[in-house]
Amino acid sequence: MLALFKKRHQHNLILQSQSHNRFILEDALLKMANSHKTCYPPYVIERLNYWVPNIRHTAKHVFNAYLVKKNLFTIIKNLPAIYHLKNCQRDNH
Repeated sequence: MLALFKKRHQHNLILQSQSHNRFILEDALLKMANSHKTCYPPYVIERLNYWVPNIRHTAKHVFNAYLVKKNLFTIIKNLPAIYHLKNCQRDNH
């Protein structure tokens, strides 16, 4: 039962990270940062090029929190999305 709750919570955070409501989105990003789950970086990386500067700033903070040795495989797995940011114009990636 607890595993199902955790999975549902994880899914809800992912859905919230796709929200168009800035407050829900920012809250989801901060919760992702606190959980340190390796399934979240693709959603954080996507928000590094978001049109709202505060969301980009929060996403950068969260992404930097993921840059630790234990998340190396996850970061490598997401390198294509990270390299794609070089082509984006909203921030200096």
